Amino acid sequence: MGRPPKALSSQAPKARVIREVRAWILGQKLQSGDPLPAERQLADHLGVARNTLRAALQELEDEGWITTTGKTRRVTHDVVEIDRTNLMEQTLVVISPIAGDHSEVSKQPWREGSYVLTRAAQQLEAEGFALLFVSPDNLTAGQWEQLIASHPAGILAALSRPKIVTFLQTAQSAGLRPVTFGRNPELSGCDQVYPDHRQATYEQTRYLIESGRRHIVCGWFQSEIPLYLQERYEGYKQAMQQAGFEVQPPILSSYTTNGYTPTLTHEQHVEACTTVLSEHLQRFQIDAVLTPSDAFVARVAGACAAMGRSVHEQISISGYDNHWSSEMTTKPATTVEKHNEKAACLLAELVLANIRGTGSESPGEHPVACTLKVL
Repeated sequence: MGRPPKALSSQAPKARVIREVRAWILGQKLQSGDPLPAERQLADHLGVARNTLRAALQELEDEGWITTTGKTRRVTHDVVEIDRTNLMEQTLVVISPIAGDHSEVSKQPWREGSYVLTRAAQQLEAEGFALLFVSPDNLTAGQWEQLIASHPAGILAALSRPKIVTFLQTAQSAGLRPVTFGRNPELSGCDQVYPDHRQATYEQTRYLIESGRRHIVCGWFQSEIPLYLQERYEGYKQAMQQAGFEVQPPILSSYTTNGYTPTLTHEQHVEACTTVLSEHLQRFQIDAVLTPSDAFVARVAGACAAMGRSVHEQISISGYDNHWSSEMTTKPATTVEKHNEKAACLLAELVLANIRGTGSESPGEHPVACTLKVL
């Protein structure tokens, strides 16, 4: 039997534990006699002290949800008779890309998908909804079908894994209307909130053109290009075509699939960037590079230095995500700030509107404008 997902911290820990355990019992469709996890396991996963957990479980026992025999707590017969639909109407399923402490994630804006999802979930919890966090890595297709059959109030997800897209397609087929952070054309039945990467990169490219750059390239340095980088490339292409300049193919690399391979040192990243940049320079001129994030700027700068190219004077390097700090060795020419707090608020608003019946008749896309930062 699976373990209850870890919950958000709350100002009322006992009340939160009661909501989460109820939601978990309903989501797992536990039957009379099914055991609950051990007390220590429950306390660890819910992030509460054991005395708080015991108080919550005692209240659930008083309500007829569970019974205790020795050291084992089991679901009682009475819970099978409870109207699951009415209870799940107050439960939101959150498909989280991580299984860690979501109260800590809310302090880590660089973990974008998890951060935005958690901030939206915190707002919805304040509206009185129970939150049932599920991890795509620990959920089978059968468990997911059982969960959506219990008619939760809503579904909130970050599109970080292909498996999540499959789950959401199943929910769409069941007549539910999930709300997602991230865009995917296959999820037309979902309300989709996402940063407007295309417009942001269009503005980045226009700035570089107005600064005198003519041979701009997208240095993605990855072998697999996610949708958001495809959208960024379209923005770059639009700006270059409008200006009448040559559109260059993106610089790809086979040394990493996502640009963040932890086993490589900074020097190894620089060496790999140098290899692919030098190959590109044999066919095209380059006087500016758009990178996937601010973290790539130092790598590209190191590669330029290795090839005898002066950063800023000969080649401008633009970052993304606005995570640049004075501690970084190379300042990007530009970066882009994504307004994740605004995205989180919009996610919560869409979930509430769908629940209350005040939303639009059909799901739609909701791009969130980004801000160009010139450094």
